[in-house]
Amino acid sequence: MPEVIMRTRGEVRFSMPEQIIVLTALEVEYNAVYQHLTELETDEHESGTTFEIGTMHGCPWQVVIAELGPGNLGAAVVTTQAIQRFSPRAVLMVGIAGSLAPDKVKQGDVVIGTKTYWYHSAKHEGERVLARPDSWPGSHRLLQRAKVVTRRRPWGQARFGVHTKPIASGEVVLNSAESPLKNQLRFHYNDAVAIEMESAGLSNAAHVSKIDALTIRGISDLADGFKHDADADGWQQTAADNAATVARWLIRLISDIDTTVTSISDYIGRPTPESLARLQRRVAFFVTSVGEISTRTGTISLSMAATRLGELRDRILEDLTDVENHLGPVEPEQDVIRRAALFSLRQDVPAIVAGLADATIRAKAYTLNDRVSRLHSP
Repeated sequence: MPEVIMRTRGEVRFSMPEQIIVLTALEVEYNAVYQHLTELETDEHESGTTFEIGTMHGCPWQVVIAELGPGNLGAAVVTTQAIQRFSPRAVLMVGIAGSLAPDKVKQGDVVIGTKTYWYHSAKHEGERVLARPDSWPGSHRLLQRAKVVTRRRPWGQARFGVHTKPIASGEVVLNSAESPLKNQLRFHYNDAVAIEMESAGLSNAAHVSKIDALTIRGISDLADGFKHDADADGWQQTAADNAATVARWLIRLISDIDTTVTSISDYIGRPTPESLARLQRRVAFFVTSVGEISTRTGTISLSMAATRLGELRDRILEDLTDVENHLGPVEPEQDVIRRAALFSLRQDVPAIVAGLADATIRAKAYTLNDRVSRLHSP
């Protein structure tokens, strides 16, 4: 279970790295994304909406997640709240959907939305339903990178297909092979291969805010009258896990490319803000966690703390290498200060983890934040 930090109003915040918002509607979807995150904090919007902010292995950016419940109206509201609160680089909708093309898009497959149709926009005249389609394209930038991920298939041998196709979004759970709605979708939105209930709201909110957005959906049922059987067979979990896996690798690719571009164009000769912010945040978390040990008793608590801090130690050492690789020329005196800070961090963090039972050794942790601050170039 990832460690959680509660962040309250008035608490001093460190400089934060770039962020990506991942929104989900259902608990099964949320948990599928959650399992890829560590070092989680909670953040509460003034309205009461709760966000969790974590890190993803191999990704220099933070991932902000929220469970918004079903429906496009709620999706639009929470998307707007998230964008205003975090100013993210992108917003993703990740979860499950029903297939509208069961001959091609199977259970467990993942659909990445090239566009999202709002299919409830229509005029009813007598017995006729006259479609008045509204739609939002998926972000070109995100779609291009999603196609790279699809070609590479970095998740290995997992056997599920990935399709980049349109998605239909409305306010109905469709579980019928021949309902009027199914026929309407077949007639007016025949290129849509999946149906769900949140992406139109998210897409509209992101469009208004000029934020890149994309939908990633795992197929849990075939919208054919047998949804309950599919759910009982565990397809919701499988579909949510597959969608979260694709989202994870897409987020890593987005952050890798954008961080590289940023560091080359703007930050040659000094550590990138993302690498320093990540190191700063992890060291602060390390210091807080070591401080908590003083209030615990028993070898089990120390053993559990050592395991948790050992994982964090390894990530801090990776961050130190990243920062060191980006150090550029500065005045000799400043270079000496930086090199000394790096050396002491490399020595002290492992020593503290190894000597947790000794209060004197644990006390060294309180100097670590100051050491990190010395890595900033003037």
